[in-house]
Amino acid sequence: HDQASAQLKTMTFKPERSGIRAPHFVLSMQQQAQELLGIDETVLQQGGLKITTTLDWNLQQIAEKAVADHREDAVKRFGARNAALVAFAPNTREVLAYVGNSDFNDEEHEGKIDMARAPRQPGSSFKAFTYLSAFEQGYGPGSVIYDLPTKFGEDEPQNFDGAFWGLMTARTALGSSRNIPAIKAFFLGGGEEPLLALATRVGVPTPAQKRAEYRESNPDFDYGWPLGIGAGEAPLYEMTQGYATIADGGRYLPPVTILKITDKDGNIRYL
Repeated sequence: HDQASAQLKTMTFKPERSGIRAPHFVLSMQQQAQELLGIDETVLQQGGLKITTTLDWNLQQIAEKAVADHREDAVKRFGARNAALVAFAPNTREVLAYVGNSDFNDEEHEGKIDMARAPRQPGSSFKAFTYLSAFEQGYGPGSVIYDLPTKFGEDEPQNFDGAFWGLMTARTALGSSRNIPAIKAFFLGGGEEPLLALATRVGVPTPAQKRAEYRESNPDFDYGWPLGIGAGEAPLYEMTQGYATIADGGRYLPPVTILKITDKDGNIRYL
């Protein structure tokens, strides 16, 4: 006992490392399977179920390498150690690759948090929906927008480079990620209500849901024009759905992750 106690004082225990491949995705699928079949975790672990998912292991390895290759750069540039990647097949909405974080086993930087599902401000990636909202009001990619110093109420926002490019088309403004034209597109589309409704229709409902939550404590809460340049929180998983809707010509389909579940006897429990 004394010898073992002395050894414990000099031992360093390494954190447990999961051997699950694509762990964030697998854990999410376990939860989804429980909900689909109406079973608890114990039955899932002991029931001999076989869950066939849409994940493409070759693409998953490429996705994990892409996240790993950019990790150090993200640390140096932004101090960010968490990253995620989600890839859909735009015509079927099957999830082909899913990296929930850069290192599932990194306890120090909360690697077990699934960043693909965590709401974050999407920034300029949300501008595509802002322009779509304007397009629904009759504007188009060739519509002229001025990138000039502009006051919106008491605010005078800037572009990321501090410059103004003058007259341009909506196509150029979006492709160059100009803030001032995007804010103008926000107003051309009718403002906050139409944009939140459009985002929800294409698969990005969280900004509208978050606003409803904020209004419980602050009934007058609005995003205002910052919503047009990505101030509303949304998970990467939803943003990918929204872009898949665009890629499929505007047709929304729910994501597909589980193809089939069979029991230990080969009986189909879900298809």
